[in-house]
Amino acid sequence: MFFLPASSFSDKQGIETAKLALEHGFDGIELWGDGLVLLSESEIEETYRFFKDNPLKLSVHLPYLDINIASANPDIRRVSLELSTRALITARRIGARLAVVHTGKPTGTKTVDFSHINISSSEDSIYRLLQVASITGSTLLIENGVKRELFSRLDSFIAFARKFPTAGICLDVGHAHTMRWNFDGMKNAYDVVERIKYIHAHDNNGKYDEHKPIGYGTVKWEKIVSFLKGRIILLEIREFNDIKDFVESREKILSLLSYFNE
Repeated sequence: MFFLPASSFSDKQGIETAKLALEHGFDGIELWGDGLVLLSESEIEETYRFFKDNPLKLSVHLPYLDINIASANPDIRRVSLELSTRALITARRIGARLAVVHTGKPTGTKTVDFSHINISSSEDSIYRLLQVASITGSTLLIENGVKRELFSRLDSFIAFARKFPTAGICLDVGHAHTMRWNFDGMKNAYDVVERIKYIHAHDNNGKYDEHKPIGYGTVKWEKIVSFLKGRIILLEIREFNDIKDFVESREKILSLLSYFNE
């Protein structure tokens, strides 16, 4: 299945993207949780009705901008966790069963090290969000981040994921590429790989998180075919300019999957 990225329905761009997804044969869309927490009750009801009346599936990316569930500042972490919890509950109310979450960011400096607090804060926040997901009947998916985020290296991400065996995994290919992940080595972590339910697919030059269309960067897609098979694939390429970018990226992945299935 292939999903398109969209904003929340509060600014109506989400509805336009959903219509494009229907028109061009995509299976679903991922809504940004930063907008979900701003929805009024009437907008939540409108969003629920839209997905109830249409065949599109739905996932949600929990809030990411201006928050940090791993912050060493207890007030920042508390608000971040509250917003993430609200978005997770709203996601379930509008019909989404999959919710993607980042692990958070370090808050120290070269002279002040808060890493031990950041790590414990991230772990506690994920644990609490998993409890909410269990109550709402949702699947929480832990996403690997980029250099500025916690647990972005392959070894540290696998170790972190193993602490939460009930969580699913969102494999962000572009993020992994900037962190020089060894996908051949990752295959040995069977217990984590089998929990990958969702893929964020986009390309880059290996240095920066550019979110380019598939084939416009240096990702060796043929090396990760086994991770793509049978998973939901969100084409998380640059902010929407032309639907052709998404259609062409989908066709490239389908062609790759077909070739390696022969």
